[in-house]
Amino acid sequence: MASIDAVRPGWGGRLNERWRDLANALTTLRARLAPAPRAFVWQPQPRAVGSFARARQLCAGTFLFAGRLVQHSGPIWEVGPPSREFADALQAFIWMD
Repeated sequence: MASIDAVRPGWGGRLNERWRDLANALTTLRARLAPAPRAFVWQPQPRAVGSFARARQLCAGTFLFAGRLVQHSGPIWEVGPPSREFADALQAFIWMD
């Protein structure tokens, strides 16, 4: 037996879009009618403990990203990145783990 898409080309795609739109609308309505959560039910555990020495470096204003060392007394967001790689490593947030 032929599928509905073979009999009516394009019909199945539009039907799937309508079902998806309906499901999205119902999910949105359910979220709006539900009470706002007051607390987290579950708190994720950190994947790693991290490095104490690395944390001290960051707090002291010593930033080492992409092989470049930068000393800065202000927040990390005010550091002028010396290279594109440094900026990419800073924005990747891997240093927070």
